[in-house]
Amino acid sequence: MTETRARSRSIFLSAVLVGTGVIQYLPPVREYLVTAWTIVALGGAIFLSLMLLEEWEPQRRDPLTRFHWILLTAYLVHQFEEHGVDLYGRPYFFITYVRSVISAIGAADGFSLTPLAIYRTNTLFVWLPLLVAVWGRRRFLWPGLAAGGLVLVNGILHVGLALWRGEYNPGVGSAIALFLPCGLLYFRFVRRRCDVPWQGVAGGVLFGVMLHVLLLLRIRFNLGSEMRPAVLGVVALAPLIANVLYDRRGETTMWLRHLLAITVLPFTVTVLVPWWIARRFDVAPTLASGAGEWIVQITGAALLALGLFFFVASLRRFATEGQGTLAPWDPPRQLVMEGLYRHVRNPMISGVVLFLFGESLVLLSVPHAAWAAAFLGVNLVYIPLFEEPQLERRFGEPYREYCRHVSRLIPRLRPWTPGASRSP
Repeated sequence: MTETRARSRSIFLSAVLVGTGVIQYLPPVREYLVTAWTIVALGGAIFLSLMLLEEWEPQRRDPLTRFHWILLTAYLVHQFEEHGVDLYGRPYFFITYVRSVISAIGAADGFSLTPLAIYRTNTLFVWLPLLVAVWGRRRFLWPGLAAGGLVLVNGILHVGLALWRGEYNPGVGSAIALFLPCGLLYFRFVRRRCDVPWQGVAGGVLFGVMLHVLLLLRIRFNLGSEMRPAVLGVVALAPLIANVLYDRRGETTMWLRHLLAITVLPFTVTVLVPWWIARRFDVAPTLASGAGEWIVQITGAALLALGLFFFVASLRRFATEGQGTLAPWDPPRQLVMEGLYRHVRNPMISGVVLFLFGESLVLLSVPHAAWAAAFLGVNLVYIPLFEEPQLERRFGEPYREYCRHVSRLIPRLRPWTPGASRSP
Protein backbone atom coordinates (compact mmCIF):
# COMPACT_ATOMS: atom_id res chain seq x y z
CA MET A 1 0.00 0.00 0.00
CA THR A 2 2.87 2.35 0.88
CA GLU A 3 4.58 1.67 -2.43
CA THR A 4 1.30 2.32 -4.26
CA ARG A 5 0.88 5.68 -2.52
CA ALA A 6 4.50 6.64 -3.26
CA ARG A 7 4.02 5.70 -6.92
CA SER A 8 0.80 7.73 -7.09
CA ARG A 9 2.51 10.78 -5.62
CA SER A 10 5.39 10.45 -8.07
CA ILE A 11 2.95 10.25 -10.96
CA PHE A 12 1.07 13.29 -9.63
CA LEU A 13 4.22 15.43 -9.37
CA SER A 14 5.44 14.28 -12.78
CA ALA A 15 2.07 15.18 -14.30
CA VAL A 16 2.19 18.64 -12.71
CA LEU A 17 5.69 19.39 -14.00
CA VAL A 18 5.11 17.94 -17.46
CA GLY A 19 1.76 19.71 -17.73
CA THR A 20 3.40 22.99 -16.73
CA GLY A 21 5.97 22.54 -19.46
CA VAL A 22 3.30 21.75 -22.04
CA ILE A 23 1.13 24.80 -21.31
CA GLN A 24 4.18 27.09 -21.34
CA TYR A 25 6.25 25.78 -24.23
CA LEU A 26 3.88 24.04 -26.67
CA PRO A 27 2.79 26.90 -28.97
CA PRO A 28 -0.74 25.69 -29.92
CA VAL A 29 -1.63 24.98 -26.28
CA ARG A 30 -0.06 28.20 -25.00
CA GLU A 31 -1.68 30.40 -27.63
CA TYR A 32 -5.09 28.91 -26.88
CA LEU A 33 -4.77 29.22 -23.10
CA VAL A 34 -3.52 32.82 -23.21
CA THR A 35 -7.10 33.81 -24.08
CA ALA A 36 -8.99 30.97 -22.38
CA TRP A 37 -7.11 30.22 -19.16
CA THR A 38 -9.66 32.01 -16.97
CA ILE A 39 -12.39 29.69 -18.27
CA VAL A 40 -10.15 26.74 -17.41
CA ALA A 41 -9.68 28.24 -13.94
CA LEU A 42 -13.45 28.56 -13.45
CA GLY A 43 -14.02 24.99 -14.60
CA GLY A 44 -11.28 23.78 -12.27
CA ALA A 45 -12.82 25.66 -9.35
CA ILE A 46 -16.24 24.09 -10.00
CA PHE A 47 -14.75 20.60 -10.33
CA LEU A 48 -12.64 20.91 -7.18
CA SER A 49 -15.59 22.32 -5.23
CA LEU A 50 -17.64 19.25 -6.10
CA MET A 51 -14.75 16.98 -5.19
CA LEU A 52 -14.24 18.73 -1.85
CA LEU A 53 -17.86 17.99 -0.97
CA GLU A 54 -17.14 14.27 -1.36
CA GLU A 55 -15.34 12.13 1.21
CA TRP A 56 -12.57 10.98 -1.08
CA GLU A 57 -9.68 9.05 0.41
CA PRO A 58 -6.82 11.59 0.39
CA GLN A 59 -8.98 14.04 2.36
CA ARG A 60 -9.83 11.47 4.99
CA ARG A 61 -6.20 10.46 5.31
CA ASP A 62 -4.71 13.95 5.52
CA PRO A 63 -6.73 17.08 6.35
CA LEU A 64 -3.74 19.17 5.26
CA THR A 65 -4.23 17.92 1.70
CA ARG A 66 -7.85 19.05 1.84
CA PHE A 67 -6.73 22.51 2.97
CA HIS A 68 -4.29 22.79 0.09
CA TRP A 69 -7.06 21.88 -2.36
CA ILE A 70 -9.25 24.55 -0.74
CA LEU A 71 -6.53 27.17 -1.23
CA LEU A 72 -6.22 26.21 -4.90
CA THR A 73 -10.00 26.34 -5.38
CA ALA A 74 -10.20 29.76 -3.74
CA TYR A 75 -7.44 31.07 -6.01
CA LEU A 76 -9.12 29.72 -9.15
CA VAL A 77 -12.34 31.54 -8.21
CA HIS A 78 -10.32 34.68 -7.53
CA GLN A 79 -8.58 34.45 -10.90
CA PHE A 80 -11.91 34.36 -12.72
CA GLU A 81 -13.14 37.48 -10.91
CA GLU A 82 -9.80 39.23 -11.42
CA HIS A 83 -9.02 38.25 -15.01
CA GLY A 84 -12.30 36.90 -16.36
CA VAL A 85 -15.55 38.67 -15.51
CA ASP A 86 -15.49 40.98 -12.49
CA LEU A 87 -18.37 41.72 -10.10
CA TYR A 88 -19.54 44.59 -12.33
CA GLY A 89 -19.89 42.20 -15.26
CA ARG A 90 -16.93 43.64 -17.15
CA PRO A 91 -15.01 41.00 -19.12
CA TYR A 92 -11.24 41.11 -18.70
CA PHE A 93 -11.20 44.58 -17.18
CA PHE A 94 -8.00 43.73 -15.26
CA ILE A 95 -5.54 45.03 -17.87
CA THR A 96 -7.37 48.36 -18.17
CA TYR A 97 -7.45 48.78 -14.41
CA VAL A 98 -3.83 47.77 -13.81
CA ARG A 99 -2.60 50.10 -16.53
CA SER A 100 -4.24 52.98 -14.68
CA VAL A 101 -2.52 51.87 -11.46
CA ILE A 102 0.82 51.57 -13.25
CA SER A 103 0.46 55.10 -14.59
CA ALA A 104 -0.05 56.24 -10.99
CA ILE A 105 3.00 54.47 -9.53
CA GLY A 106 5.16 54.89 -12.63
CA ALA A 107 6.68 52.26 -14.89
CA ALA A 108 10.01 52.02 -16.66
CA ASP A 109 10.25 53.05 -20.29
CA GLY A 110 9.46 50.20 -22.62
CA PHE A 111 7.44 48.16 -20.15
CA SER A 112 4.16 46.77 -21.46
CA LEU A 113 1.61 44.54 -19.76
CA THR A 114 0.61 41.77 -22.13
CA PRO A 115 -1.89 38.88 -21.92
CA LEU A 116 1.03 36.44 -22.24
CA ALA A 117 2.83 37.97 -19.25
CA ILE A 118 -0.37 37.78 -17.18
CA TYR A 119 -0.95 34.16 -18.24
CA ARG A 120 2.56 33.09 -17.31
CA THR A 121 2.47 34.92 -14.00
CA ASN A 122 -0.80 33.30 -12.94
CA THR A 123 -0.07 29.79 -14.12
CA LEU A 124 3.54 29.66 -12.87
CA PHE A 125 3.15 31.69 -9.66
CA VAL A 126 -0.24 30.22 -8.67
CA TRP A 127 -1.18 26.93 -10.30
CA LEU A 128 2.28 25.38 -10.09
CA PRO A 129 3.14 26.12 -6.41
CA LEU A 130 -0.36 25.29 -5.18
CA LEU A 131 -0.37 21.92 -6.96
CA VAL A 132 3.12 21.23 -5.58
CA ALA A 133 1.77 22.06 -2.11
CA VAL A 134 -0.91 19.39 -2.59
CA TRP A 135 1.81 16.91 -3.52
CA GLY A 136 4.16 17.91 -0.69
CA ARG A 137 1.73 17.22 2.16
CA ARG A 138 3.45 17.12 5.54
CA ARG A 139 6.91 15.96 4.57
CA PHE A 140 7.51 18.90 2.23
CA LEU A 141 5.36 21.51 3.92
CA TRP A 142 7.28 24.62 2.85
CA PRO A 143 5.46 24.86 -0.53
CA GLY A 144 2.17 24.80 1.39
CA LEU A 145 3.34 27.57 3.72
CA ALA A 146 4.42 29.59 0.69
CA ALA A 147 1.05 29.01 -0.96
CA GLY A 148 -0.75 30.15 2.19
CA GLY A 149 1.45 33.25 2.29
CA LEU A 150 0.72 33.97 -1.36
CA VAL A 151 -3.04 33.77 -0.75
CA LEU A 152 -2.94 35.94 2.37
CA VAL A 153 -0.60 38.61 0.96
CA ASN A 154 -2.57 38.86 -2.29
CA GLY A 155 -5.78 39.32 -0.32
CA ILE A 156 -4.21 42.07 1.80
CA LEU A 157 -2.85 43.74 -1.36
CA HIS A 158 -6.29 43.82 -3.01
CA VAL A 159 -7.91 45.28 0.10
CA GLY A 160 -5.11 47.83 0.51
CA LEU A 161 -5.41 48.86 -3.14
CA ALA A 162 -9.18 49.32 -2.74
CA LEU A 163 -8.67 51.51 0.33
CA TRP A 164 -5.88 53.52 -1.33
CA ARG A 165 -7.84 54.30 -4.49
CA GLY A 166 -11.27 54.31 -2.88
CA GLU A 167 -12.76 52.03 -5.50
CA TYR A 168 -13.44 48.45 -6.48
CA ASN A 169 -10.61 46.56 -8.15
CA PRO A 170 -11.02 43.26 -10.03
CA GLY A 171 -10.53 40.46 -7.53
CA VAL A 172 -11.17 42.36 -4.29
CA GLY A 173 -14.51 40.60 -3.70
CA SER A 174 -13.01 37.10 -3.63
CA ALA A 175 -10.00 38.47 -1.75
CA ILE A 176 -12.26 39.56 1.11
CA ALA A 177 -14.64 36.59 0.97
CA LEU A 178 -12.05 33.85 0.38
CA PHE A 179 -8.40 34.88 0.61
CA LEU A 180 -8.32 36.57 4.00
CA PRO A 181 -10.32 33.92 5.89
CA CYS A 182 -8.68 30.99 4.06
CA GLY A 183 -5.18 32.35 4.58
CA LEU A 184 -5.69 33.05 8.27
CA LEU A 185 -7.42 29.71 8.90
CA TYR A 186 -4.69 27.84 7.03
CA PHE A 187 -1.90 29.27 9.16
CA ARG A 188 -3.97 28.64 12.30
CA PHE A 189 -4.38 25.02 11.16
CA VAL A 190 -0.69 24.38 10.46
CA ARG A 191 0.30 26.02 13.75
CA ARG A 192 -2.02 23.79 15.76
CA ARG A 193 -2.15 20.56 13.78
CA CYS A 194 1.28 20.44 12.11
CA ASP A 195 3.38 22.04 14.88
CA VAL A 196 4.70 24.73 12.54
CA PRO A 197 6.55 27.44 14.51
CA TRP A 198 5.91 31.12 13.96
CA GLN A 199 9.10 31.30 11.90
CA GLY A 200 7.50 28.93 9.38
CA VAL A 201 4.42 31.12 9.13
CA ALA A 202 6.61 34.21 8.75
CA GLY A 203 8.59 32.48 6.02
CA GLY A 204 5.43 31.66 4.08
CA VAL A 205 4.16 35.23 4.34
CA LEU A 206 7.61 36.55 3.38
CA PHE A 207 7.56 34.39 0.24
CA GLY A 208 4.17 35.88 -0.71
CA VAL A 209 5.57 39.37 -0.16
CA MET A 210 8.66 38.52 -2.21
CA LEU A 211 6.62 37.37 -5.22
CA HIS A 212 4.56 40.55 -5.21
CA VAL A 213 7.69 42.71 -4.81
CA LEU A 214 9.21 40.86 -7.78
CA LEU A 215 6.14 41.72 -9.87
CA LEU A 216 6.39 45.36 -8.80
CA LEU A 217 10.09 45.50 -9.68
CA ARG A 218 9.37 44.01 -13.10
CA ILE A 219 6.99 46.91 -13.71
CA ARG A 220 8.95 49.71 -12.06
CA PHE A 221 12.36 48.90 -13.54
CA ASN A 222 11.36 46.86 -16.62
CA LEU A 223 13.06 43.66 -15.51
CA GLY A 224 11.36 41.90 -18.38
CA SER A 225 7.63 41.81 -18.95
CA GLU A 226 8.11 38.54 -20.82
CA MET A 227 10.50 36.78 -18.43
CA ARG A 228 11.37 33.24 -19.42
CA PRO A 229 9.00 30.61 -18.01
CA ALA A 230 11.96 28.61 -16.69
CA VAL A 231 13.04 31.58 -14.54
CA LEU A 232 9.54 32.13 -13.18
CA GLY A 233 9.17 28.40 -12.57
CA VAL A 234 12.37 28.23 -10.51
CA VAL A 235 11.20 31.19 -8.42
CA ALA A 236 7.80 29.56 -7.88
CA LEU A 237 9.42 26.25 -6.89
CA ALA A 238 11.98 27.88 -4.56
CA PRO A 239 10.14 26.72 -1.39
CA LEU A 240 10.12 23.12 -2.63
CA ILE A 241 13.79 23.29 -3.62
CA ALA A 242 14.66 24.72 -0.21
CA ASN A 243 12.58 22.09 1.57
CA VAL A 244 14.23 19.25 -0.36
CA LEU A 245 17.70 20.63 0.45
CA TYR A 246 16.77 21.01 4.10
CA ASP A 247 14.99 17.75 4.71
CA ARG A 248 13.89 17.50 8.32
CA ARG A 249 14.79 13.83 8.31
CA GLY A 250 18.45 14.76 8.25
CA GLU A 251 19.17 13.30 4.84
CA THR A 252 20.79 16.47 3.56
CA THR A 253 24.51 17.10 3.85
CA MET A 254 25.71 20.16 5.74
CA TRP A 255 27.30 21.77 2.70
CA LEU A 256 23.98 21.85 0.86
CA ARG A 257 22.33 23.52 3.86
CA HIS A 258 25.10 26.12 3.97
CA LEU A 259 24.81 26.68 0.22
CA LEU A 260 21.09 27.37 0.58
CA ALA A 261 21.60 29.74 3.51
CA ILE A 262 24.40 31.65 1.76
CA THR A 263 22.41 31.96 -1.48
CA VAL A 264 19.31 33.31 0.25
CA LEU A 265 20.96 35.69 2.73
CA PRO A 266 24.58 36.95 2.28
CA PHE A 267 24.58 36.60 -1.50
CA THR A 268 21.43 38.71 -1.72
CA VAL A 269 22.81 41.36 0.66
CA THR A 270 26.34 41.61 -0.74
CA VAL A 271 25.82 40.85 -4.43
CA LEU A 272 22.23 41.16 -5.69
CA VAL A 273 21.25 44.33 -3.86
CA PRO A 274 24.57 46.14 -4.62
CA TRP A 275 24.21 45.07 -8.26
CA TRP A 276 20.71 46.56 -8.37
CA ILE A 277 21.98 49.77 -6.71
CA ALA A 278 24.77 50.04 -9.26
CA ARG A 279 22.29 49.61 -12.10
CA ARG A 280 19.76 51.99 -10.56
CA PHE A 281 22.27 54.81 -9.88
CA ASP A 282 24.62 54.18 -12.84
CA VAL A 283 27.57 53.22 -10.62
CA ALA A 284 30.44 51.63 -12.54
CA PRO A 285 33.83 50.41 -11.23
CA THR A 286 36.51 52.99 -11.98
CA LEU A 287 40.17 53.33 -11.07
CA ALA A 288 41.18 56.14 -8.75
CA SER A 289 42.21 59.40 -10.40
CA GLY A 290 44.12 60.88 -7.49
CA ALA A 291 45.97 60.06 -4.29
CA GLY A 292 42.88 60.56 -2.15
CA GLU A 293 40.77 58.16 -4.21
CA TRP A 294 43.61 55.63 -4.21
CA ILE A 295 43.65 55.67 -0.40
CA VAL A 296 39.87 55.27 -0.32
CA GLN A 297 39.88 52.31 -2.72
CA ILE A 298 42.80 50.57 -0.99
CA THR A 299 41.01 50.98 2.33
CA GLY A 300 37.89 49.53 0.72
CA ALA A 301 39.82 46.53 -0.60
CA ALA A 302 41.21 45.92 2.89
CA LEU A 303 37.69 46.06 4.34
CA LEU A 304 36.48 43.61 1.68
CA ALA A 305 39.23 41.14 2.60
CA LEU A 306 38.65 41.56 6.33
CA GLY A 307 34.88 41.18 5.95
CA LEU A 308 35.31 38.04 3.85
CA PHE A 309 37.68 36.60 6.47
CA PHE A 310 35.16 37.28 9.26
CA PHE A 311 32.39 35.65 7.25
CA VAL A 312 34.29 32.50 6.26
CA ALA A 313 35.70 31.99 9.76
CA SER A 314 32.25 32.37 11.30
CA LEU A 315 30.70 30.01 8.79
CA ARG A 316 33.30 27.36 9.62
CA ARG A 317 32.56 27.68 13.36
CA PHE A 318 28.82 27.39 12.71
CA ALA A 319 29.34 24.16 10.80
CA THR A 320 31.91 22.45 13.03
CA GLU A 321 30.91 23.61 16.51
CA GLY A 322 27.40 25.00 16.21
CA GLN A 323 26.08 22.16 14.01
CA GLY A 324 23.93 24.56 12.05
CA THR A 325 23.96 27.36 9.48
CA LEU A 326 23.66 31.15 9.44
CA ALA A 327 19.98 30.97 8.41
CA PRO A 328 17.23 31.65 10.99
CA TRP A 329 15.37 28.52 9.80
CA ASP A 330 18.44 26.29 10.41
CA PRO A 331 20.36 27.92 13.31
CA PRO A 332 23.27 26.37 15.23
CA ARG A 333 22.27 23.75 17.79
CA GLN A 334 25.16 24.62 20.10
CA LEU A 335 26.33 27.97 21.47
CA VAL A 336 29.52 29.00 19.62
CA MET A 337 32.06 30.91 21.77
CA GLU A 338 35.39 30.04 20.13
CA GLY A 339 37.51 31.66 17.44
CA LEU A 340 36.30 35.08 16.42
CA TYR A 341 33.33 34.60 18.75
CA ARG A 342 35.71 35.21 21.64
CA HIS A 343 36.15 38.76 20.31
CA VAL A 344 32.64 39.68 19.10
CA ARG A 345 29.19 38.07 19.41
CA ASN A 346 28.17 38.54 15.77
CA PRO A 347 31.33 38.28 13.66
CA MET A 348 29.31 37.20 10.63
CA ILE A 349 27.20 40.38 10.69
CA SER A 350 30.33 42.42 11.41
CA GLY A 351 31.97 40.80 8.41
CA VAL A 352 29.05 41.56 6.11
CA VAL A 353 28.97 45.19 7.31
CA LEU A 354 32.72 45.53 6.66
CA PHE A 355 32.26 43.95 3.21
CA LEU A 356 29.43 46.34 2.29
CA PHE A 357 31.35 49.43 3.36
CA GLY A 358 34.36 48.04 1.52
CA GLU A 359 32.23 47.77 -1.65
CA SER A 360 31.12 51.38 -1.30
CA LEU A 361 34.72 52.59 -0.93
CA VAL A 362 36.05 50.53 -3.83
CA LEU A 363 33.21 51.75 -6.05
CA LEU A 364 33.44 55.31 -4.65
CA SER A 365 29.65 55.08 -4.34
CA VAL A 366 27.49 57.02 -1.90
CA PRO A 367 24.36 54.88 -2.65
CA HIS A 368 26.31 51.75 -1.72
CA ALA A 369 27.46 53.41 1.50
CA ALA A 370 23.83 54.24 2.27
CA TRP A 371 22.90 50.56 1.74
CA ALA A 372 25.71 49.48 4.11
CA ALA A 373 24.47 51.95 6.74
CA ALA A 374 20.89 50.74 6.28
CA PHE A 375 21.93 47.11 6.70
CA LEU A 376 23.83 48.02 9.87
CA GLY A 377 20.85 49.96 11.21
CA VAL A 378 18.43 47.09 10.61
CA ASN A 379 20.70 44.68 12.49
CA LEU A 380 21.17 47.11 15.36
CA VAL A 381 17.41 46.85 15.84
CA TYR A 382 16.83 43.19 14.89
CA ILE A 383 19.63 41.61 16.95
CA PRO A 384 18.74 42.99 20.42
CA LEU A 385 14.97 42.91 19.93
CA PHE A 386 14.53 39.52 18.24
CA GLU A 387 17.65 37.39 17.93
CA GLU A 388 19.21 37.80 21.37
CA PRO A 389 16.02 37.08 23.38
CA GLN A 390 15.64 33.81 21.45
CA LEU A 391 19.26 32.85 22.10
CA GLU A 392 18.84 33.67 25.78
CA ARG A 393 15.80 31.38 26.01
CA ARG A 394 17.67 28.58 24.21
CA PHE A 395 21.03 28.75 25.99
CA GLY A 396 20.20 30.42 29.32
CA GLU A 397 22.90 31.60 31.74
CA PRO A 398 25.94 30.67 29.58
CA TYR A 399 24.68 33.03 26.89
CA ARG A 400 23.91 35.78 29.40
CA GLU A 401 27.45 35.54 30.78
CA TYR A 402 28.82 35.61 27.25
CA CYS A 403 26.86 38.80 26.51
CA ARG A 404 28.24 40.46 29.63
CA HIS A 405 31.82 40.08 28.42
CA VAL A 406 31.70 40.18 24.60
CA SER A 407 30.38 43.10 22.54
CA ARG A 408 27.58 42.71 20.01
CA LEU A 409 29.32 44.04 16.87
CA ILE A 410 32.57 45.81 17.84
CA PRO A 411 35.38 43.28 18.47
CA ARG A 412 37.35 43.36 21.71
CA LEU A 413 41.13 43.24 21.35
CA ARG A 414 41.79 40.54 23.92
CA PRO A 415 39.82 37.31 23.45
CA TRP A 416 37.41 36.36 26.21
CA THR A 417 37.84 32.93 27.76
CA PRO A 418 34.60 31.27 28.98
CA GLY A 419 34.73 30.85 32.76
CA ALA A 420 37.82 33.01 33.15
CA SER A 421 35.88 35.70 35.04
CA ARG A 422 34.34 33.25 37.52
CA SER A 423 35.67 33.17 41.04
CA PRO A 424 37.51 29.97 41.96
